[in-house]
Amino acid sequence: MINPSILQERSIVVICEHVTNYCEQYINSVTSLSPQYIRPFHSFLPNFLVHIFGSPTTRGWIQTEIQPAQEETVRNFLSVNSSFFQALLKLSFYPEYSYVLVQESLPTDIRQILSTGAIHLLPPVYKDFTYIGTSTTAPANSLDIKTAATRQSTLISSNIGGNRRIKFNMLQFYLYYFVSVPTWPPLTPPPPSQPTLTGSLTTFAKGGTASTTAMPTTLTNNSKAFSYGTISSSPSTATSTLSTNESNTNSSYLIPGRLRTMIYSVYDTVLEEYLMQLIPIGTSNAFPNIVNTFFLDACIELWIRTTWVSSGQRLSAEIVHYISTFVKYVVRHNLKECVLNDKSLFYQIYSMLKNELYMLISRLAINWCKQDDYLQVVELWSIWAAPWKFGAAPRSLEKREYTPILHGWAPFILENVLYYTSLVDIFLQRTSTFSYKDSSLQQPQQQTYTSTYSDGGSIRGQLRILYRIINVMKAHELVDFLASIEKGLERIQTGSASIIAGLPLSSNPFKRLSVTSYGSDKFDIVIEEKLRKAHDLLVLLEGRGGGVWKPKGLYADDIQPRSEALLKTLNSIYNAMLMREGKNLNNANPQKAAEQLSQLKEAYQLLAAIFKVTGTSHLVSNTTSTANVQPKPTSSTTGANKIDYKQKLAGLTQGGMLTKEEIELIRQGKMVCAQDNVPTIGTRSQYVVRSYEVAILVRWSLLIDRKLNNYYQNLLPEDTRPKFLPKQLTTRLFANPVNSVYILVLSYIIWKTIKFIF
Repeated sequence: MINPSILQERSIVVICEHVTNYCEQYINSVTSLSPQYIRPFHSFLPNFLVHIFGSPTTRGWIQTEIQPAQEETVRNFLSVNSSFFQALLKLSFYPEYSYVLVQESLPTDIRQILSTGAIHLLPPVYKDFTYIGTSTTAPANSLDIKTAATRQSTLISSNIGGNRRIKFNMLQFYLYYFVSVPTWPPLTPPPPSQPTLTGSLTTFAKGGTASTTAMPTTLTNNSKAFSYGTISSSPSTATSTLSTNESNTNSSYLIPGRLRTMIYSVYDTVLEEYLMQLIPIGTSNAFPNIVNTFFLDACIELWIRTTWVSSGQRLSAEIVHYISTFVKYVVRHNLKECVLNDKSLFYQIYSMLKNELYMLISRLAINWCKQDDYLQVVELWSIWAAPWKFGAAPRSLEKREYTPILHGWAPFILENVLYYTSLVDIFLQRTSTFSYKDSSLQQPQQQTYTSTYSDGGSIRGQLRILYRIINVMKAHELVDFLASIEKGLERIQTGSASIIAGLPLSSNPFKRLSVTSYGSDKFDIVIEEKLRKAHDLLVLLEGRGGGVWKPKGLYADDIQPRSEALLKTLNSIYNAMLMREGKNLNNANPQKAAEQLSQLKEAYQLLAAIFKVTGTSHLVSNTTSTANVQPKPTSSTTGANKIDYKQKLAGLTQGGMLTKEEIELIRQGKMVCAQDNVPTIGTRSQYVVRSYEVAILVRWSLLIDRKLNNYYQNLLPEDTRPKFLPKQLTTRLFANPVNSVYILVLSYIIWKTIKFIF
């Protein structure tokens, strides 16, 4: 029989060895289990988990600084192949050894569903593990069975089916507890006079919000403590709970050591092993027996779906770290192949995670406090929005040029349109509020101005956030592809999708997207269906004025006006540049101001070039903050009338892009914009058939170029390719019949010459 007093030992090694030997001797190595040995272990497990992982108010081994040898012992003890884990796996076949979750430990919406009996609405982690609980007292409003069977049916659940509970087997209870640990608020060292909680497994506080005022449920009342798990092993113990008095988790039994964050514990290593073994991506096309999808469902439910942050608050570093770890594990496998195979296990995991992760990032992006750690939200987004980096750690300076469209990531982007439209707009709304101020640049007498500013971010942190967005969007041809998506969404929003069906490739965004994504324009109906679903979601999420949603002009430069958040972001950078350029601004550190000015100019140029923002009409000087600073003129104003008289054709000064001034002059009839004087640029230029080319040869050359450059990239990666070689190969010259004739004639002459010589 396992001795609960073993937990009084101060040695982690001794405790783990004792439990390991017990599991091996009385559970794993026997063919017939004896209740004499299983029931004590069943009662012992919840208290033991508190010692290992702690509770919302008590530190465990992983929250304590321990020796490396002890860390290794804990890691081996929790391994999938350990005797402890295998014992839990074996006992999972016996439903009489189960645990019933206390209702108060569940989220509010889950408790409401259980109270109404609408179990079909439960998340997957709970759906198949409910049962109708028994009550010692009859409900006050209980219905007569005969009356309920003879009266008119109703969809409102009655008390007959509403007294439902959640019951897990031993392995499921352990895995649920394991996943719940990062969701607790970080522990803080208590005052010396404050007694340590000697209770049991108290309720979990979902979300792990660092502020105790935002999450009052994290506070525990010792006089009315309730347990987390209820033992359900036999009729005699079915109603017994792990109460405060029965718990052996006394503070005197805690191992010595200082409190630490669990990020530096063995939890990361154990989690990585569980992810690889219990969510097998690439190694198996089926989930492991007994566990099935439970571990995946628990991660999505506890880390993704129920995580919430109040306005102006933040999540704890632990929960953000493990959400990112989980997402990186999925992304580091090839999501490009996953999207193309909807029958695979990987696609099942991807489809379960995609929408829930979007909802999580969206509410974090909106509600997170105005501090530099907003970077964590943007980095979480960048992991999923740039899967061609395979979960690599995001950095501010990235010299490598990624080509996702060329390498077949277009179908993934189409499946995740909301990550590049709605979320990018939310991020730009936040960056538009950045001031990029640095109090160290101002003289002491100027400190009173900056101290009243409400934004707690620094210029360094704000630039890091901005560069995370830039590094995702600067991928080659990504913005052009997203511009075509935005044009397609505009066609759907205006109801003109069916009108453009017969238009040529250059004027039909659905056909252009089809060629880019699938190598043929025959899939334009599939593209339209995907974008229509995305449009319907955008209407539900952002629709205003009777459910109307309009493209914001993030990517397509011919959708006017351009995104307000984008232009305000550029304007905020511009004003920060003016503050460091001003001659009348008395900088305390001119060298530092010059360095920051260079960084701001680089960020402005990158952002404007990526999103194709031209002209200066969006730039408004912030006169309240720049006082006597005068902006440098962007162009000479002398002879303006003469320039207006000569420049009758629009689109000549910006490489085919119309400026705000040119658009206004075109409306007034003072300038002319014709197809002849506006050159084709970007993706559109590839599909335009020139007068000297044959249309069918153009389409063939585009298909050949795509495959040819794939082989070229695989044979000679861009990182190791000699500089004198071209970035891309093309067969477009053969679309001109004259070139084909020249090549044939030249080949014939060379062949004749060789034949004559030899």
